[in-house]
Amino acid sequence: MKGIYEAFAAAQAGGASDSEQIRRERERLKASYPDGYDTRIGELGERLSGGEKQRIAIARAMLKDAPIVILDEATAYVDPENEILIQGAINSLVRSKTLIIIAHRLSTITTADQILVVDQGTVIEQGKHSELVSRDGLYRRFWEKRQKARGWKIIKEQQ
Repeated sequence: MKGIYEAFAAAQAGGASDSEQIRRERERLKASYPDGYDTRIGELGERLSGGEKQRIAIARAMLKDAPIVILDEATAYVDPENEILIQGAINSLVRSKTLIIIAHRLSTITTADQILVVDQGTVIEQGKHSELVSRDGLYRRFWEKRQKARGWKIIKEQQ
């Protein structure tokens, strides 16, 4: 795939939907690139950041209109700006789909209908975010550690 247009065309070839919401998301993504759909992205998106690749992948999933979408670490390697955009795209995507998200960034899943906590291949906890943080379990401990680490910054020691 050499351009953004080809990325969307491939998704639409699979019988994609073209609802107003999807058109808005697609236009927002298109507007974020200097040459719109003609922006060259290189083979396998080599000229895109991790976040940009994720945004295009989510836009393609929206176009494809598959009833079930699986996202594996959708925001794991993205900058804060792209994380916000990806989260918005995920929120749009979830309205009419069954969405399965594999995540270590708990901020990605706090609004999920159901969260499964897996440890060493076994589901050990299940529930909504509010339920899981109220119990004394792995999810709550993980959540508390993440909350304590918010705002941490790595600073270079002066010598």
